[in-house]
Amino acid sequence: AQLLRSPTASIKEQSVITMRNLSLEKELAAKIAQETLPPLITMMRAYDKKIQEHAVATVRNLAAAGSDGGSDTIEDGPPQLQEGRIESKIVAAGAISALVSALRSEDRRVQEQAAGAIANLAVASHANKLRLADEGAVAPLIELLRSPEDAILRTTAAA
Repeated sequence: AQLLRSPTASIKEQSVITMRNLSLEKELAAKIAQETLPPLITMMRAYDKKIQEHAVATVRNLAAAGSDGGSDTIEDGPPQLQEGRIESKIVAAGAISALVSALRSEDRRVQEQAAGAIANLAVASHANKLRLADEGAVAPLIELLRSPEDAILRTTAAA
């Protein structure tokens, strides 16, 4: 987690790529969320679009990972917002405003990852849907529905 705070761009980039890859492992997601959310949120606003994309994708993966323990599937119904849930930690850390900013990025990969992260947060709870709307996610999502990119359209429609 300390390497995410490095002043050296190449170290930051390699570190966030590592976190992105590790965040795909559900067993590691809670620990990653606990230790890396503040620097990831800062990186989601980075000038460097590669760093920004990987940070947003990491948050997307963490939001998809579900709770800190147990298994959540779509068949289980929508998970409830709870203190221990990874999605709750993401929202509490202030990630929504950074995700909304990322939706407005000029980089299509950043936009796609941000829409995916928002979709994952929205499916987690009704409270998250309200929070996303309150923090301005709806207008940029509607704007992305005009994109010529199929991947952005699919991801945005899920949000």
